[in-house]
Amino acid sequence: MHCTIMTTNPLLSPSREILWFRHHIKRAIRSMLDGQGFIEIDTPYLLNANTPDPFIDPVFATLTNTNNAERQLHTSPEIWLKRCIPLGFDKIYHLARVFRDDPPSTCHSTEFTMLEWYRVHAKLDDLLEDCEEIFARCCAIAHENRMSRVESRYSIERIDLDFLWKELV
Repeated sequence: MHCTIMTTNPLLSPSREILWFRHHIKRAIRSMLDGQGFIEIDTPYLLNANTPDPFIDPVFATLTNTNNAERQLHTSPEIWLKRCIPLGFDKIYHLARVFRDDPPSTCHSTEFTMLEWYRVHAKLDDLLEDCEEIFARCCAIAHENRMSRVESRYSIERIDLDFLWKELV
């Protein structure tokens, strides 16, 4: 399960307010997951090959000091996190910078932050509760810190959170 945080192009040159906001959002997500007994696994960013996916184009990098070896920046921490599960890690995550060779637009950025987490033996309701709590914490931070200026600057729509998440499934 993964979600994307702040992918719009105006955030590529963020203001002090946006940098502060991103810091607190990431801290809230980590605090929530750590509080539930998850551990963050740092996955490699530079790979020989990414997970094969016909709809995701990786960003390539050439290493000049190693005979021009070509590597790829990771498109997701998924495969490395899944390799940790058989090692006995049953609650893991990575809040990672990922890279995809998509045309930049207001909806896509070549580099963005992705949360990927795994919880062995979790039911759908467990994952929905995770999503709801993450989203609620992020919204609370936005509300606390009067993100309305950012909201109007970047045309972010207001979202009514007074509904039951489980009814959507």
